[in-house]
Parts: sequence; C-alpha cells; structure tokens
Amino acid sequence: MKKFIIFAAAYNEKSGGAIVSHRLCHLLNEAGREAYLLPLFYSHEATILNIGEVAARIQMETQNLLRASFPTNPHFNSPVYRENLQVLANSDDYIAIYPEIISGNPLRAKNVVRWFLHDPGFHTGHVAYSPGELYFRYSAAAKEFHMTGSRMSPHLLEILYFPLETYNLENTASERSGTAYMFRDGRERPIVHDLDNSIRLTRDLSHAQIAAIFKRIKTFISYDSRTLFSELAVLCGCESVVIPEEGVSEEEWRPVVASRSGVAYGFEKLPQARATAHLLLDYMLEKQDRARLAVEEMLRETDAFFPDQTA
Repeated sequence: MKKFIIFAAAYNEKSGGAIVSHRLCHLLNEAGREAYLLPLFYSHEATILNIGEVAARIQMETQNLLRASFPTNPHFNSPVYRENLQVLANSDDYIAIYPEIISGNPLRAKNVVRWFLHDPGFHTGHVAYSPGELYFRYSAAAKEFHMTGSRMSPHLLEILYFPLETYNLENTASERSGTAYMFRDGRERPIVHDLDNSIRLTRDLSHAQIAAIFKRIKTFISYDSRTLFSELAVLCGCESVVIPEEGVSEEEWRPVVASRSGVAYGFEKLPQARATAHLLLDYMLEKQDRARLAVEEMLRETDAFFPDQTA
C-alpha cells in the first residue's frame, strides 16, 4: 500500500488549514496507512526552474524548516518526514497531498492528490496544476475544479477536529458571573448587551486562555453567527447566545435542529438552549467521527486511482 506525504504548515491552533492537515495525517495513520507531514513552503518557482534547481531548493528549504522547530499536535499521530527527499521523486510508493495553494508538483511525486481547502487561486491569484491528479474538496462551499486527465472526487474530504482536551467541564467555577463577547466576522455590528463585567475575546488569546474564561463566566455572547466558539463555550458549562443577523431566521442560520443544541439564537431562546445543552457533546463527537468515514472513502478512491504496480 502506498504511503502519504502531506505538505503542511506547522501546527497552529488558530490556523484551520494547519489543523486539518495535521489531523488528516493522524487519521490516515489511525486507519492503518503510513502518513507523514512535510514542512510546507510556497513553491510557485517550481513552475519555472529546471528540475535540478527545484530539487536543490526543496532540499535546502525543507532541511532549514526541519532544523528549526516544526510544531505538531502532541495528541495526534502525525510524524514528520525526515528522510532524503530524493526518495519521493517519481516513486510509486508515495502519494503527495498538496493544498490548493501549492503550484506545480514541487516534490516531483508520481502520484498527486490536490486538497481544495478553498477555491483554487483564491489565495494566490493563480493556478498551476498538472494532469493525472486526484482532487478532493474540503466542503461543498469549495467550487469544483476540472482539468483534462485529472479527476474531481464526488466525495468531500471534510476533516473536523474539536479541541475537547481544552474545552470541557474540568476546573469550572462553582459560582459563575459576568459575560464574555466576541466580534470577529461580526465586528461592525452594534453591541446589544450590557458591557459591565463583560470580557472581550480577541484574536491574540490562546485556546487555553479562552477556555479558562468560559469556565468562570455565566454567558458567552457572539456577534459572529458562524464561529465554533459558540459551541466551545457550551462545552465549558456556560450559556451561549448568538446575536441574530438581520433578516436571517433561526432555520436559515442552522437548518439542522441538532446543530443548535445548547446555543441560543437570540436571548429569548436561552431556555431552549439550556434544555438542549447536554446533547451538544455527542453531536460534536459524531461530526468529528464522520471524518474517519471520509478518510476511508478517500483511501478507496486513491487506491483505485493510483493502483499498486505489479511486477
């Protein structure tokens, strides 16, 4: 069976792309396959340099990254590839997994999977892929991309991970008081709650710092209707309120009833949120476990698209 090399940025709890890339590596290893992370660098030069220059640049940049610290998640089974990169070139033993931001095939891999965490070209302004690749989208929000000789999978490779080791009921306050609030995507919206004894949660706070606040306040108020922090607050035992968007109903906000467990869409929904808060953890665990099924489907497709060569 083929091994996997995942081009990934260093683990960063505030970077969704880094989190899901490291989580994919973990899930592949947990599924019984052999998968490694390889420090990502931006490689548009790979489309214009000759192959010897590309190989030398990759070897130099990757070794520099490996000599420096390359953080991973200690809770994941996600080893870093530290062998000679020349082994990967044109080898049928490996499948390289690139995010959509990477141009070309910097590892000169024979087998390439392109994982669209966003629309191709959205972040870089250009697209430079090759025929013979297998494409996966992270979510249905990403547009399908087609190239002659490559295949777009009909299945999503949606990898969810919730930091439940941080957001939980451990060491919660016996008596709660005050509120916390967050703007982020809703930062221009008017404040509708009392700011007395209210903490603003900003981007510079770590997960550990935010969880500690959730474990002692009474109510979390989000002016961003789509942030995961609304659920994470509930896991820490506090009330969670989303300030409704004008013209957006509760059903439009979250069509799946179970996804609203523990989270009030407006202060008037708090009684319902309190009554359903105990259902949220199981719902989130189920969503997280679906990633394993997505990886199983991915493996069936990669094994069929890149069959092992027999003598």
